[in-house]
Amino acid sequence: MKHFIITTITLLMIAGNIYGQHDSIKYDVNLKEIVVKSMLPRTKVKPNSIETRIVGSILEHAGSAEDVLAKIPGMIRQGNTLEVIGRGEPIYYINNRRVHDAEELKRINSEQIKSIDVINNPGSEYDSNVSAVVKIKTIRKQGEGISVDLKSQIRQTLITGKTDPGTSIDLNYRHKNWDVFGGTSLWTYHYTQENVIGGGTYTKALTHEQTGIVNNQQHSLGLQYKLGANWQVNENHSVGIMAQLYHHPYVKGVTLTNEEVKRNSEYEDHVIADDCFEVLRHRGISTNVYYSGMIGKWNIDWNCDLAKQTHHEKNNIYEQGHSHDNHLYTEGCRQNEVYATKFVLAHPLGKGLLKLGTEDFYVISKNKYSTHSNLLPNANSKVRELTLAAFAEYSLSVPMLGQLVAGLRYEHLSMNYDDLLDVTKNQQRKLDNLFPSITWNRAFGSWSLNLNYAVRTRRPTYWQMRNAMEYHSRYIYEAGNPQLRNTINQTLSLTGNYKWLVLGIDYLHAAHKIQEWAEPYNNEGTVVLRMQNLAKPVQSYSIYTIVHPTWGCWSPNYTIGITQQFLTLDLADDRESSGIRTTSFNHPMFLFYANNAFRIPSGQSQPWQLELNLQYRSRMNHDNGEMRRCIWSLDAAVQKSFLAGNLTFRLSANDLLRHMQEDAFVDYGNYLVYQFRDLKNQALEFSVHYRFNATKSKYRGAGAGQDAKSRIK
Repeated sequence: MKHFIITTITLLMIAGNIYGQHDSIKYDVNLKEIVVKSMLPRTKVKPNSIETRIVGSILEHAGSAEDVLAKIPGMIRQGNTLEVIGRGEPIYYINNRRVHDAEELKRINSEQIKSIDVINNPGSEYDSNVSAVVKIKTIRKQGEGISVDLKSQIRQTLITGKTDPGTSIDLNYRHKNWDVFGGTSLWTYHYTQENVIGGGTYTKALTHEQTGIVNNQQHSLGLQYKLGANWQVNENHSVGIMAQLYHHPYVKGVTLTNEEVKRNSEYEDHVIADDCFEVLRHRGISTNVYYSGMIGKWNIDWNCDLAKQTHHEKNNIYEQGHSHDNHLYTEGCRQNEVYATKFVLAHPLGKGLLKLGTEDFYVISKNKYSTHSNLLPNANSKVRELTLAAFAEYSLSVPMLGQLVAGLRYEHLSMNYDDLLDVTKNQQRKLDNLFPSITWNRAFGSWSLNLNYAVRTRRPTYWQMRNAMEYHSRYIYEAGNPQLRNTINQTLSLTGNYKWLVLGIDYLHAAHKIQEWAEPYNNEGTVVLRMQNLAKPVQSYSIYTIVHPTWGCWSPNYTIGITQQFLTLDLADDRESSGIRTTSFNHPMFLFYANNAFRIPSGQSQPWQLELNLQYRSRMNHDNGEMRRCIWSLDAAVQKSFLAGNLTFRLSANDLLRHMQEDAFVDYGNYLVYQFRDLKNQALEFSVHYRFNATKSKYRGAGAGQDAKSRIK
């Protein structure tokens, strides 16, 4: 670490001496956005987003789309998850087509990307359940005939010795105004995790504790197929259809548990458990049909989507204890169907642009669970949900005042919950909500300011609303909760931009937040985990600074920030005389991301790309838990392209510090849990990417019902 800091300081001094190019900024009234012209990568600050141009920048050679996303302003990586700062996980679009499979981000090469737009305040056009949107635009290349895009990679974990190969191929045939395209992907995945766990129920009458070790191992094989066609009738009209099918022919794993049990501080039992699970069926299909065109001054976009998913899993659980043994065979099956349509009209009105639209979707979600024992009841339920939405948005540029965008979205939800084993538990629910949003954007010389306010919601997933109670171990069960309410989020953000400097402040007020909770199930120390709505609202803020210049061959992207929640809970605790213990979970998190990319010239050929990326996250409170350990992560990569950039080799190393380990503590009142988790994420990955006569499909389908499709996972 000492050598890394010294090297970084030295490079800063050298880069400071060679950096002499000045930036400029101007406001384009016709484009209704602020264009920041700087040393690449270039950034456009829009009313509710930041757009980063990738082509021609150092990020053009950063690897996959996933690698690029972790390095652009406004986004950070949390473990294996990409997030928008202050907004959490976004939904993704590639050329206005919704991405349903996150693996697709790994299969798109950075050299195909034109720009990325990070929207941290989605307008009324998007589902109220969407907190952030990332739009990826690829490079448009002309030409006819067949194009091939082939990528293969292999990942070798250094601790467990597991090898995961993968490959994907995309074909496109273009003739005049027609595109016919297809592709397939194959990948394998090994997952290994070691945990030191502890849990206990603490009351005046009983103290029941379990401590031990849990090891998880999983191996899976995945396949995905894509087929579609697009017809660009003329400059004003295009139609298309696309279908994607994914399938996991092999998913198996095992969870091994070895724990000691104490009652009132006295030895009670020693439990050894072996949970072998297998996914018998996991497949899904999604289709999209679209029309995009212009009639007069009206822009028209229509999308119709169908998505289906089936998951069938079985578990064989063997538990051995001194008191008694258990053998359970559990089986779970869930099926989901989504039918959605979205219609958007846009027309100039006065000096602004008016956008009107509707979005409707119907969902059928079925969940069935059986234990083949008397320990837990069987469950069989069905949820039918119809959502009708209408929205309007108007954007206007006013001299001296800047640009204003105001939107309003109305949603009517009708849900029927049917318990197929007990009709007395059936219920109906109807909701009507309005979700306003407003954005102000203005330039002040070289500065630009964005102020955003929006009301959004966070709906429970259909899996969280199931009625099944599932067996995890002798002392832990997990259940769904059909009574869950929607979380209502109010967000306020202020973003300032000066050349390659971004400053941001975000505030969130969450009412009825959905959070996992634990409740006693019996007098033997067993608890049941289920999602509940918090009675008190949760408030949080984020303050961050992003620095992303380009100095010579060096392009740093540094993010420094702090985020903090304000949550105080009255926890049930029988050890207190009042039976209530008031506890605050307000410890802030500090983060520091230092992404460094170096582009080293190599004569007449493509330059070398070197990367060194450091991530740090401090201790913090999250919900009713505490992360007790600081996390460091150091990644490195080297990349070289040939054949005018059409053949690329990339070698990367992850978690070089071997410090991706988490130490968590969760407080449920009478029930406390702690877990030390070793992610075993240290690995090498080598990839080869080849493109022949690469062309960009003209497919313009944007998808519909994204909220419903995201909730069926």
